[in-house]
Amino acid sequence: MSAIPIRKKYKANPKFVSLVVLLIALPIFLNAFRITPQTVGDVANPAIVDEFCSNSSDENCDDRTFRSGQPVFGVSLILHMIGGSMMMLSPAITLNSDILRRHRKAHKFFGYIFILGGVIAGSSALIMTLIAPGRFDSFNAFTNLLWGSLLLIFPLLAIISVFKGNIASHQAWMIRAYAVGAGPAFHRIFFFLTPVIGDFGVSVMAILLGEIAIRKIRL
Repeated sequence: MSAIPIRKKYKANPKFVSLVVLLIALPIFLNAFRITPQTVGDVANPAIVDEFCSNSSDENCDDRTFRSGQPVFGVSLILHMIGGSMMMLSPAITLNSDILRRHRKAHKFFGYIFILGGVIAGSSALIMTLIAPGRFDSFNAFTNLLWGSLLLIFPLLAIISVFKGNIASHQAWMIRAYAVGAGPAFHRIFFFLTPVIGDFGVSVMAILLGEIAIRKIRL
């Protein structure tokens, strides 16, 4: 009986991997760049927000007034934007095999940046949902708690794996964590799919693509 052939993984070009990561990160980073400074101002100067919004029909005033009146929510949103940006940008270094081979210290440093970003993004998502459940419908609250929990769990599993010396498991958990964090970016990139499968479906698609990458691509 002939042996069953073992399918080899496709070797990804390191520069291409970094480019794809940066392109996926772009919507998240631009959104954070737009929202974070305004939110900082809203939390720091609630009186100015009240004065502006009392005489304005700006569609953003409801969110701005809420953030200024609930500083814990506002600060959590700021941290969520920062943590998400850390998660989305750092894999341009950590998933680049050339950098791993030639600059291990840089790989390790940005790996910790990624894990810290996941902890910040995940915990802030949980805090925002738990302290202000009325800001979300029941399904969105559920998905916030789900993705926020995974953003905490997956990076921690990744760091536990590397401490145990299981590099393959470490890489797999890092990719899974990245796929969860990439969900909001996929909402913007694949906006045309949202009417068909919804935001939740697009987020699940990102996770499935991550699983395919784990099994079929060698970084």
